[in-house]
Amino acid sequence: MFLYENDICPVCGKRFESGDDVVTCADCATPHHRECYNKLGHCKNQDLHGTDFVYKRGAVGAFERIDETEREEYYIPPQTAEENTQVKTQEDAQEKAIPPIGDAAQDGAIDGVKLQDIIAVVAVNTQNFVRKFKRNRRLGWNWSALIFGPYYFFFRKMYLQGSVILAVECALRLMISAIYAPAIGAVSAFIAKENPTTYAKTFEAMLKAAELPEYAQVAAASMLILASIIIIHLVCALFADSFYRRKVINIVKTVDDRIKAGGEFSVNPIMVTDGNMSHSQMRRLFLSRRGGVSTFSPLLAILLVQIFLNFIQVF
Repeated sequence: MFLYENDICPVCGKRFESGDDVVTCADCATPHHRECYNKLGHCKNQDLHGTDFVYKRGAVGAFERIDETEREEYYIPPQTAEENTQVKTQEDAQEKAIPPIGDAAQDGAIDGVKLQDIIAVVAVNTQNFVRKFKRNRRLGWNWSALIFGPYYFFFRKMYLQGSVILAVECALRLMISAIYAPAIGAVSAFIAKENPTTYAKTFEAMLKAAELPEYAQVAAASMLILASIIIIHLVCALFADSFYRRKVINIVKTVDDRIKAGGEFSVNPIMVTDGNMSHSQMRRLFLSRRGGVSTFSPLLAILLVQIFLNFIQVF
């Protein structure tokens, strides 16, 4: 359903239709066509600004009282005709502005950090993480971290934690392989000697290799490597939420200092038509860039690990 389906633009008098570029006034929330707002240069109901009334959707010209903090939380309006061009339509903006966290929105903050800022950083699965952040448990449980292990940290842009855990996992695998290197080498040489050219022949060669006395040691090495990976994944599942909470809180608390220090980030030219961004716009963009998720990072990490392990095996 279109947000302003039953409303009329106060400037041109035309009814809003789905697909229209609609913006709202910062003071009274009156909707306008973006083009109409730019032509007029201010809100049509500017004379009513400074009162306790705001526009009521669905009833043209009707106004109702609304708490100032509520209006501030649920609307992302243009400030002037110039800044107006830098804001998306109100319908799109409101979808991101309304906290999708139910009763958690009543608390307003976690550790002195606004929920809106936390949601902007988390971006994906916000309701679940806000609940976890409110509990603030040292040990939690994260199914995604259990399944994907250290690669989950790369997905959530916790590159330091992911790199350390991945390094520990690789070190354990290499250490176990080194301890059982003679047995592994003997079994590998036997299979290579069989010269299997198909998957079926490779399987037959492996069955024959199982009769070798060294095969028991190879099986033990495989079990130890599997056990170490399972333990590491369990550790990831227990501590992932705690690490992520610390990261999110730190990003929000340092965002203003980073912007003042000249923090740089790329800006999508489609979203911003003017190079001059307000502090709030820059802040929101910075939080979204530092937060969110990355599907490329874990894939890159997997590739680099495989290249590293193959390189080590050569020597």
